[in-house]
Amino acid sequence: RHVTDATSRPRIGLNDLIMFATARAVAQHPEANSWFDWEEIKQFAHVHLGFAVDTGPALLVPVIQSADTMTLSELSQAVRTAIDKARAGTLTPDEMDGGSFTVSNLGGLGIHWFTPVLNPPQTCILGVGAAHQSHPAGPSLLPLSLTFDHRAIDGAGAAAVLADIASNIETVDVIAAL
Repeated sequence: RHVTDATSRPRIGLNDLIMFATARAVAQHPEANSWFDWEEIKQFAHVHLGFAVDTGPALLVPVIQSADTMTLSELSQAVRTAIDKARAGTLTPDEMDGGSFTVSNLGGLGIHWFTPVLNPPQTCILGVGAAHQSHPAGPSLLPLSLTFDHRAIDGAGAAAVLADIASNIETVDVIAAL
């Protein structure tokens, strides 16, 4: 869709950029975009991106199907809709099913570093901490951590996924992505 004025442009936040960059990076790593069970490791053709939403009484994980194929605007809208439904208590079980990779962002709570817990049978979950500067003259930092199931992906593969996610976040072209 062509946007002609600033008032009709979607509002894009840091979490939207992180989700977009993550979906694109994970799509390049089938071993991270997978499920582990004792019978097989199932790799997915598209990234079905789950993300943690704190609703107060519960933590819910809506899933955006084929997030890697969406524009930034589409993904941002899908995320906002899912968050609204989760907080309103209208998110259905089907809307939380089938995730192939999850993002947990505690940055909004001021948490810098944490270790997210895997959402089985998924192979990986990305933890995102609060963006900050360790020193007033220092660069801005965005802490990222990756929890992974070593039965499905080894450490070097997981490190490559995390490096690609970080690189995608650093270099996302917001205008082209819209």
